[in-house]
Amino acid sequence: MRIVVPPSQRMYALDLIHNNHMGIVKCKQRGREVFFWPNMNAEIEQKVRNCELCAATSNKQPAEPLKYTMLPKHPFAEIAADIFAFESLNYLVTIDYYSSFIQTAKINSLRSSSVIEALKQNFSIHGIPNKIRTDCRTQFTSQEFQDFCQEYNIQHHMVSPHHQSANGKAEKAVQIVKRLWTKCKDKYMAVLDFKPTPLENVKASPAQLLMGRRPRNLLPAVNQLFQPRTINRKEFSKQYYNMKETQKF
Repeated sequence: MRIVVPPSQRMYALDLIHNNHMGIVKCKQRGREVFFWPNMNAEIEQKVRNCELCAATSNKQPAEPLKYTMLPKHPFAEIAADIFAFESLNYLVTIDYYSSFIQTAKINSLRSSSVIEALKQNFSIHGIPNKIRTDCRTQFTSQEFQDFCQEYNIQHHMVSPHHQSANGKAEKAVQIVKRLWTKCKDKYMAVLDFKPTPLENVKASPAQLLMGRRPRNLLPAVNQLFQPRTINRKEFSKQYYNMKETQKF
């Protein structure tokens, strides 16, 4: 069930759909989930194409396909982590291999202790993953980080400096976050808006896959969309592997 938008409110609805400057595909997915009016897809596409900010910050280079990975057995079983800088501040990003759910946390320093503190806060919400994949930064190779992983019973897989693309999931998360933050005034709302947006070629969003529900943001939606919804793993697995096969070509 969706909200039928009258002509007088369609410009406002288009502004809401594109308020965090996602691309055409993502905006259409966002809009189709909550709104309906005739010719909506074409108007969304025109809105994005006419956005000066999107045109100025668009990535002209084609996206490099991610390394093929097996779908974990359940959400948050395996995550990837990375550190990045934005506007002179340092952040930790994590992404779940199952759901593509992204979390960011500002870290006060580049010491292992700050990274560990951010991960502990993350785990207090979503639980402890079985495995964490990182690069070979000193924050992750330190004895303090190894002790943390042992204490929390986490398998730590470090990517060789000669095979950085093996941590492509984390690098992709960094790209997504930086692209959103470059365009948006509210960094946290930008990441929030990404979470209930359906994944490409998959009939589910990161939030639905990880949490089984749609988080509320500023996009109006009927009450039914906020009801808990469990995503069938068998069906999602089929969509996931079909998507991976498509990305090969």
